[in-house]
Amino acid sequence: MPAPPPHPTRWRFGPFELDLEGRQLLENRNPVHIAEQPLRILGLLVAHAGRLVTRQQLQSELWTEGTFVDFETSLNSAMRRLRRVLGDDNAQPRYIATVPGHGYRFIAPVEPLAEPLAAAALPLDGHRAPPQLALLPRRSWRRIATLALLAFAALAWSALRPLPAPRVLRIHALTSSGGLDYFVEPATDGTRLYYLQRAGDHWDLMQTAGNGATAEVVPLPFPSAQLFDVSPDGSERLLGSFQQRGEPMALWRQHVPDGAPIRLDSLFVAEAHWFPDGRHILYVADAAIWRARADGSAPQKLLTLSANPSWLAFSAGGRRLRFTLNDPSGAPALWEWRLGSASAPRPVAGALPRCCGQWTRDGRYFLFSAFRNGTWNLWAQRQPAWPFPWRQPAPVQLTVGPHSIWGAFTARTSHHVVFYQSDWHEDPQRLDLLTHQFRPLLPGEDAFQLNYSRDSRQVAYMDTRDSSIWAGDVSPAVAASGLRQLTLPGANDSFPRWSPDGRWIAYASQPVGQPTRAYVVSAAGGASHLIGTAAALRDTDESTPDWSPDGTRLVVALERHRPQLPDLDSLALVQLATGQLTPVPGSEGLSTARWSPDGSALAAFSDDQHRLEVYQFASARWQVVATGTALSIPEWSADGRYLYYQDLLAPGEPLFRLQRGAWRPQLVADFSPQLRGGVHRCGFLGLMPDGSPMVSFNRAFANLRRATLDLP
Repeated sequence: MPAPPPHPTRWRFGPFELDLEGRQLLENRNPVHIAEQPLRILGLLVAHAGRLVTRQQLQSELWTEGTFVDFETSLNSAMRRLRRVLGDDNAQPRYIATVPGHGYRFIAPVEPLAEPLAAAALPLDGHRAPPQLALLPRRSWRRIATLALLAFAALAWSALRPLPAPRVLRIHALTSSGGLDYFVEPATDGTRLYYLQRAGDHWDLMQTAGNGATAEVVPLPFPSAQLFDVSPDGSERLLGSFQQRGEPMALWRQHVPDGAPIRLDSLFVAEAHWFPDGRHILYVADAAIWRARADGSAPQKLLTLSANPSWLAFSAGGRRLRFTLNDPSGAPALWEWRLGSASAPRPVAGALPRCCGQWTRDGRYFLFSAFRNGTWNLWAQRQPAWPFPWRQPAPVQLTVGPHSIWGAFTARTSHHVVFYQSDWHEDPQRLDLLTHQFRPLLPGEDAFQLNYSRDSRQVAYMDTRDSSIWAGDVSPAVAASGLRQLTLPGANDSFPRWSPDGRWIAYASQPVGQPTRAYVVSAAGGASHLIGTAAALRDTDESTPDWSPDGTRLVVALERHRPQLPDLDSLALVQLATGQLTPVPGSEGLSTARWSPDGSALAAFSDDQHRLEVYQFASARWQVVATGTALSIPEWSADGRYLYYQDLLAPGEPLFRLQRGAWRPQLVADFSPQLRGGVHRCGFLGLMPDGSPMVSFNRAFANLRRATLDLP
């Protein structure tokens, strides 16, 4: 009587294959990272598919007698990790159903797979046949050769044939407020998505279950905080508290759902993530990548870089790390580093500026943003795989549109990606100081950073659609006519300023991947002219120019980039006739100056935006005249008696003015009503020739979208 067949050790269910003997789980024939305990639980459930597996059975099978653990906590944690690996939902399960108070049942259809033979078959008498040399006839050799040739041809065709292109199947809106900070990577706990939203003088940490209707503020004991990451088992969060965007954030750890945040060893970071093992954290600080224990202790520097990287992403197996950092030319680029390797990170090959990517969960694709034809879009690149690990398909552009798409967050799935879609909308307004009423400026135009000529007859502005500079004539209705585009799309042009005679416009321009430079262009149009000495500014950005009252010089802000050191800001004067650049004494740490109408003084704020200072040319001394949380670019009144400024992170984003000499702040306007009415930011733009303040109401920055992908 033949022996009964052995119990199967390989099964197929859905897109998964479970191989207990090989101790691995495959999804679409690709290995899936899974811990030992969840793998053993899955094997037990699949082997008893359709039947109840009690918690007592799991305890006796997986935790042997004499093992001292908190069984309930350990099992619950292992089940959460298993469901996360399978992409299963406890509320609407596809694979594992919970039987409350008893155990679990595997509910998906299961197909046992044939086992490979472990050894050659024995003869019926139980004795091995002696080895014999088998001589094949010539016809058999020809058949084998033909089959080998066909197999080689099939492999060659598989290696050379074009692969089907990945594509977007549909896009779903996740948020609708428009106030999202799109420089912040989202986070997820597997059920909810977390993001940062501007709310006037602070930022709110938001969560959504998948659409704008479910969006709500996450209650935290900080005015502003960012959620960096959720631990692999979903039990803890990494938080960063801050006052102003861009500054180092205090790092906190919080047990969910409502544990009190715990400060992690006085760490200040730019970004932080859990390691896949859940026992360590990876964080960015001081132009380096660090590792520490989950409590923040024992920090260890892993990699020193030229600046702080962003958008860190682990590969599917957790052995490689990719991040965004400018390349030597200054263009945003993707870099890859093998964890623990002594070698330097290498750039991910590509001609276009790239940033902000992640692998899909199965590791088959890497999704990222790339800049082309004036906008950022979503791209996908299939990763090399066996049997042709050298084959690297070209990246494929997934989206095309007028609005830039920034970032690719795979949200721990293989066929969905979350990204920001920019929809920048600024609404410039004129504030009447007598009636405190607002009046729209340039209605119907996508105008920002408005600047009027001294005779009030012309206006220049930056177009928010493509960051180009425009100019036009001003009508009595404060509308513009005769609009003309002075710069072409493709660079980030900003802060246009009229010359005193109304013939020229100075502005700053930063092509993607290149330093920022100051230019002047004729108000009638034509070629732009570079100012300053470019050779002396090789590692320095030159921005926010402003004219001297006689029109012969410009004051510019300089930002010098120093490897392994903080950037250094200062001010310089540029003689237009010769291009000679002269530093302003004592201006280190100051940025964005404005020249007083009589030419005797400069006003500038500090690079941290906490101080407003005035420089008197006669005494060659700086004086602090105001302090705040996030001060705006200052602006002198036409007669030079007052200096206007705004504190963007004070309650109500108030606008002040200082009387020259006395320097006592006087409140000009408080924008609390507008901020409560749905405006995300009220930004001071400057003064019109009649002394009226110009304010831009920001009604939209960006929103989150989720795309369903076909990734063959």
